[in-house]
Amino acid sequence: MNLVELEYISRIVFESCKIPVTFLDTNSEITIEFPTPFIQNPINSNKKELLSQLQYTDVPLDFPVIKTTNYLENYLIITLETGSIIAGPCLYNRMSEDVISGIMNDYKISYIYKNELISYYQELPVMNSLKFIHTGLLLYYLIFQKKLDIGEVLHQNALIENNNEDSRNVESHMTVNRQNISFHHDPSFENLFLQAIKEGRKEILTEYVALNPAEGMGVLSKKSQLRNEKNLAICGIALYTRAAIEGGLQPELAYTMSDLYIQKVEELSAVSEINGLMGKAFIEFCDRVQKRKQHQYSKPVLVCQDYIFKHIYEKITIADLAEMVFLNPAYLSRLFKKELGTPLGDYIQREKVEEAKKLLKDSTHTLPEICSLLNFNDQSYFIKIFKKFTGVTPKQFKNGQAKAIHE
Repeated sequence: MNLVELEYISRIVFESCKIPVTFLDTNSEITIEFPTPFIQNPINSNKKELLSQLQYTDVPLDFPVIKTTNYLENYLIITLETGSIIAGPCLYNRMSEDVISGIMNDYKISYIYKNELISYYQELPVMNSLKFIHTGLLLYYLIFQKKLDIGEVLHQNALIENNNEDSRNVESHMTVNRQNISFHHDPSFENLFLQAIKEGRKEILTEYVALNPAEGMGVLSKKSQLRNEKNLAICGIALYTRAAIEGGLQPELAYTMSDLYIQKVEELSAVSEINGLMGKAFIEFCDRVQKRKQHQYSKPVLVCQDYIFKHIYEKITIADLAEMVFLNPAYLSRLFKKELGTPLGDYIQREKVEEAKKLLKDSTHTLPEICSLLNFNDQSYFIKIFKKFTGVTPKQFKNGQAKAIHE
């Protein structure tokens, strides 16, 4: 697409949606700009430098990327081979003086800028988050003639900063735990959102974007906008956890996830990072609930699975499990075989091997210590069982993990 066509598209999107549109070429030079002059943030007055920071120059992404700055300005970025179309800034809600003061406290901005900042925020267009996303979908379609699913776009945006380390951290903390054994917004929306977690429906993330604004959710800390957002996020994670447990997620797993996400919230240093983390938390809770719901097992099987999960570091026998669910041991084993495709004895062994893999990956425990923790009295027998389910010995597995990390 040539520059003339991009200029036409930028103009009609600006005129229709009343949101600024800019095009930066691959040299980060501004070649298209609507409106002129641009609304300037008195703290970040260099527009070219600001927009350059929003560009994705390493790998083009095939969907509109949503970015929120530390000053709660929202942008949409669409990457082309010749540069980037950037829509924004806009606000999701009008900013109150308390919120502006909180931002100034967070980023140690001199109060001589307060009146300028208030005027700046008053000038910015206000567009609710869902309409803002639809503007991005429209802009993307006009450029590429390609329809996008809004739920998938939101999902991809929530995952854009994600990496496998988060999942490994959850499993690692689960191992330790198992050895030691009010949002201020519309309640109807809250109920809809939490019901989505109970049902494992992450596509409801479309509604989730309504949580992004700082306004409309209450102020839990007047001195700091960052503290306010962290407090709200922690309240949200508590609700996620409760909803996930009600949806069938094991409480130990849900609470471990909750602890980890709250720790991550406290580690953040920018307001703009919190919404992304909350989106990621929402998706992970939904995914884990959905995975749990995909297997609608009989009550005896579910009871046994939960018991094995909670008592993985104890001695577990088929006879004890059968007594607990008032079934014959042979019948219970056949029931596991019928519903899970594996006899109960193999299921117990497999779960212990899975836990052993986590210990081998994420801890400094020796092999004899792992055997003892998981109640294997015979190390040779443990190695035999481990190889049965993984195809390698514990030592080979640990060496393979170490090699993968170094590579």
